[in-house]
Amino acid sequence: MIMSGATFICGSSAAIALSSSLGAGSKSDLPIAIISVFTIPSIIALPYIAKAVGISAKVAGAWFGGCVDSTGAVIAAATIYGDSGNVAVETAAVVKMVQNVLIGPISVGVAAVWTQREERRMRALHNSLQDDALRTKSDFKPVPYRTLLWNRFPKFVLGFIVTAILFNTVVPTEDRQAVNSFSFMVGEWFSTMSFVSIGLGLQFHELRREARMLLKLTTLYALAQLVDIMSTFGLAYVAFEMF
Repeated sequence: MIMSGATFICGSSAAIALSSSLGAGSKSDLPIAIISVFTIPSIIALPYIAKAVGISAKVAGAWFGGCVDSTGAVIAAATIYGDSGNVAVETAAVVKMVQNVLIGPISVGVAAVWTQREERRMRALHNSLQDDALRTKSDFKPVPYRTLLWNRFPKFVLGFIVTAILFNTVVPTEDRQAVNSFSFMVGEWFSTMSFVSIGLGLQFHELRREARMLLKLTTLYALAQLVDIMSTFGLAYVAFEMF
């Protein structure tokens, strides 16, 4: 679920959000590492393919924004494409921002569904202790659904809503571009530091023990990304060339 969501939404941010929703924070390291490695070739290859085939700037920007996995990488790919009016960069940024917005509702939905699933499993385990004496001695107590949901709820969603409200009400209109540019720069620095931390946390001897899982996740990502690239190009072409 983490790898699938990260592939089709927006890479590492989605992986971290979904791992929090699933209560599996440590499970995001491997998917993020795989995505980070495979994103680098797409940053370089896709712009040159778009140029060689003669794809328009809007279609190319939407293509990059939809299938390249992080905001910084999307901007880099659109910059390499290099159209005169920065149409590709602007289109790519808008498409990627729309994808980023999806992290919130999808993470909340996953948290709600997964929490219900775990609550049912915990209650079934509790009810399986038929012997009253054994049940009394057991330390197991079902956690209420609301408590589980709040623990799994991605708190950044609340920050996103508050920030959007403040940005559109408190910040003067003439200052919004400067605030947005500064916030983007700060966000990219934090993103860079998160990748550094993930790299420091990866242990190659552990990867050898998880070689089978690594192969499965890599295969899943490669196939899913291929589908993503093809379907995103088709949708971008339909949106900007046919309508």
